[in-house]
Amino acid sequence: QDPRCRDRNCPEQPVCVRESRPSCSNVQCPFGTRCHLVEERGCRGRDCREVATCINTNPCDEIRCPFGTICRFDGRQPTCSPISFDPCLNARCPAGLQCRTVDNKALCFPPTTGPSCGPNEVWMQCASPCEPSCGNASPCICPAKCDPPRCQCDRGFWRHANGSCVQQNQCFFG
Repeated sequence: QDPRCRDRNCPEQPVCVRESRPSCSNVQCPFGTRCHLVEERGCRGRDCREVATCINTNPCDEIRCPFGTICRFDGRQPTCSPISFDPCLNARCPAGLQCRTVDNKALCFPPTTGPSCGPNEVWMQCASPCEPSCGNASPCICPAKCDPPRCQCDRGFWRHANGSCVQQNQCFFG
């Protein structure tokens, strides 16, 4: 209270205090997540504040792999694996042809007709035995043989545990 209010009943004066900055130091996140500062949801402009929130953890965020390898997480343990290269990622096939990797080379073939496939999938008459999946990245060297015809994930997509084809960054988050 104000010292001038000794004998009188004076109301307390409001005092301005600096609001503490948000921090992850006092947030305990569940296993498999970590604290991260994000802007308030739906906030616009200068009055936005940061909020401490828990986000999924990718164990590979904490791993430094040697040159020529990449961290992959199989759901149990992160490991450094050789970087696999798909020659079709940089190949340009003429209109109407599809790229397939044969003996580690990009070759263009006419499309094969087959059953309709799901989103981000293509029908492969000569299916690869090395389709990348979220739990098992494609090996660096894939045998030059055909698996039975089936739908496979399109280039740049990985088979998720739920059967769908997703981008690699979606493998660890659902």
